[in-house]
Amino acid sequence: MDEAQAPFNLAEYSSYLIDPVAFETTWQDRLQLEGLIGLPATSFAPVTTRKIGFGWSNAVHHIKTPLVNPTDQTQAWVLAFNQIAWGHKVAYLVIEGEPLPTEPLFIFPDVEPWQDRDRFQHIEFEMPSNGRGTLYVSYANNSSYAPLSIENAGTYETRRMVSELRIYILLGLVLGVTVLTVSLLGVLYQRVAVFYALYLTFSTFHLCYVLGLFPFIPFLAEYVYPIMRFWWAAFALMSYLLFQRSFFATAPQVPKWVGRVLLVAAGLVLATTFAFDFLGAPFEPVIVWSSVCICLIAANGIVAIIKRVSGRWFFAAGCLMLVVMLVPLNLSDFLTAHYTYEEAATVFLFGLAFEAIALSCAMFARVRELRAEKEEALVAELKAAEERRTMSERLATAAHDIQQPLTSMKLAAQDNQKQLDELGGAIEFLDEIVKSQLTGDGIEHKPPSSDAGEREEIELNVILDNLKTMFTAEADDKGLTFETVPTSKIAFVNAFALMRVLSNLVSNAIKNTDTGGVTVQSIADEDRVGVEVRDTGPGLSPEQLSKLKTPYHRAGDYDGHGLGLAIVEQLCAENRFEMRVEPNEPQGTSFQIWLPAPED
Repeated sequence: MDEAQAPFNLAEYSSYLIDPVAFETTWQDRLQLEGLIGLPATSFAPVTTRKIGFGWSNAVHHIKTPLVNPTDQTQAWVLAFNQIAWGHKVAYLVIEGEPLPTEPLFIFPDVEPWQDRDRFQHIEFEMPSNGRGTLYVSYANNSSYAPLSIENAGTYETRRMVSELRIYILLGLVLGVTVLTVSLLGVLYQRVAVFYALYLTFSTFHLCYVLGLFPFIPFLAEYVYPIMRFWWAAFALMSYLLFQRSFFATAPQVPKWVGRVLLVAAGLVLATTFAFDFLGAPFEPVIVWSSVCICLIAANGIVAIIKRVSGRWFFAAGCLMLVVMLVPLNLSDFLTAHYTYEEAATVFLFGLAFEAIALSCAMFARVRELRAEKEEALVAELKAAEERRTMSERLATAAHDIQQPLTSMKLAAQDNQKQLDELGGAIEFLDEIVKSQLTGDGIEHKPPSSDAGEREEIELNVILDNLKTMFTAEADDKGLTFETVPTSKIAFVNAFALMRVLSNLVSNAIKNTDTGGVTVQSIADEDRVGVEVRDTGPGLSPEQLSKLKTPYHRAGDYDGHGLGLAIVEQLCAENRFEMRVEPNEPQGTSFQIWLPAPED
């Protein structure tokens, strides 16, 4: 056999016999070499597949292959079992004209497979010149996979070395890309990065076992815990499901139930693997459920596109790539006659690099979107600040412009009859507001203090009468009733601040009420008094109320700048008033201003 013929598979030259007896305890006692030689030729059926492999069968398989060396020289050949070190294998070489061999050409397990750096079991033997013989190979395994080839001894080592070098280079590329991906994930979302790093770790361990890389990994998988390689595969799938769950958790548009489904799927991967390992359950449910999870991973790529998650196209491409990687790997134990587990693992390794690149692009897209959102928020904040500055300038200008007319009205009222005394009081109140605007108080927040203003003992009726004088005409103009309930209550407060608070509340109540009216009355509990403003308007939701406390926000369609409740909030904080908002049954809103107790 020259180099051009090596390697070649034995499938097209071989025939097989299946012994259905379970291999766990009896495989070595079934059909030894003498029994195989004595069987009729019709006992063996031709192998019709590209490779020798029978998938999950729990049976012993016997392979018979004729060998011919047509040259005049003795040739060194290599019988290679192109699969990981697993199961039971024995091979006999019977040469025509020579006695039957007393020892097998190859038997596994009888030595530690990881002592050989190749890890893929092989044996070198010689074929005599112009010799003919028959190779008998029997093997048993849960999945009964051992694609066989005979290769030229001179090229076998070179092929394995080149193959391993290619895999190491590819593994280095994968690790480099994935380290970049994990670093990018760690900057944005630490939990997502943790699950992705775990997925890479377990996948790498499993691939190193399958591809025979780094001898200490097979040692872990065989000596420390024989079935550890299955757990590595299970943990890798679990970690990827949890990674997808954490990735979606950062996207508020994805429903919460998607994350719950992924969590349950990851738990069932763990449960089925545990049942297989510790309870003796069949391995098929593990394969079936892992196939379901692969479909779920693909579906999550579609969810990302539908819900318009940032980086969705790259994320979906990564999901699709993972499916392309996992499907052949997952089915390799059933399709061993078509490709080897090593070939499927090599495809997975290539796919892992592309999947990491796609995920890196998805994270880059997410970074760009976050940056754009921050820029938009900054622009909106600057715009709001500019609007506030413009509004403050307008208020100051308006206050300055109307101060002189108010002063003239006040002087005119003093010169007229006593009937204008009440009008003069209202104008004086407006004049005080204007002065406060000109001194720059505005609506800037001040911390509460005990000396927010001069406090004095005042009858609440004085405040109520001023309110009635100021707002009766405005209420009448809208067809509303405006009523102040007389009281004998006395309060110890800054009267000007209380008047400003109540006037803003009454003004807002009238503007937001279309039918009915507004009522102002005193209220009291054991040690405090207060004033309540009730209206019969549409009422306020909690969301509206929270926004109403923001400057320049209005709840209705009336003209105004939306400063009323912002001013009330500030004045209450400065004067230690307590404001409560309650529904006014059956319709409307009740604003209660509770004043501090006299001893405060």
